[in-house]
Amino acid sequence: MPTWVAFVCGAAVALLTLWLVRRPGAREGASRWYHWTAYAAWCLWTVAGVSFVLLNQAGGHATAAGVGALLFFGVSALTALGLARLFGLLPTGGASRRVSP
Repeated sequence: MPTWVAFVCGAAVALLTLWLVRRPGAREGASRWYHWTAYAAWCLWTVAGVSFVLLNQAGGHATAAGVGALLFFGVSALTALGLARLFGLLPTGGASRRVSP
C-alpha cells in the first residue's frame, strides 16, 4: 500500500475517533473503556481484511482474495452497525415515532 494511502486511512480513523469523543448529543457513558476496545478491535479487523485481500490479489490468488473480501467485509459491516448502535449513532428501535402532518 502506498505511503499516502496509509496516511489518509490513519487520518480518517483519527478524525472519526475525535468526532466520536466530541460529538454533540453523545449518549452518557458512550466513552467507556470497553466501547473503545471494541472500536479498536473493529479497526484492526478491517485493516487485517484489507491487507489480506491486497496481499492475495498481488500474489495472484483471485479466489482467496474474493472469499476474503466477502468474509472480512461482511463481518466488518455487521460489526460497524453494532458499534454504531453502541455509540448511539443509530436509533435502538424502541417505540415507533409518529410524525404529525
